Amino acid sequence: MSTHLLHELREKGYALSLTSSVANFDTGGRSSPKLSVRGPNKPDEKLHRRIADEAPRLKLALLLEDPPEWFLRQMDLCMDPASPVKLRNRAAAVAYHVGGLEGWRDVVADVADALIEREPDYLRRTGRVMACPC
Repeated sequence: MSTHLLHELREKGYALSLTSSVANFDTGGRSSPKLSVRGPNKPDEKLHRRIADEAPRLKLALLLEDPPEWFLRQMDLCMDPASPVKLRNRAAAVAYHVGGLEGWRDVVADVADALIEREPDYLRRTGRVMACPC
């Protein structure tokens, strides 16, 4: 995950956030959240390029750092041993929401880390993360 760049930007006084997006249901399209970077000055060309190159990973880091309500509800489902919801399903939803990522395999480890951070006992109690076919 792009936590190194995220920390570097914050140390330089930049604030990063995600702006929500609304799907265009008329056309069946969707748009992922936009990355907003505000700071003391405009990033130089090299930094701007790094931000652009790592935008999907930065968005992922921000989403997992301050998860939206839909993600928390899905994590609760994932933690319920009786639920058919699998970690892979949650990772696929996150990858789709963030956009610009290869798919669920690209984010499953990050989502698992967020899940275990949310409930440290999850792995021991359910074993579901370890049983993930990734």
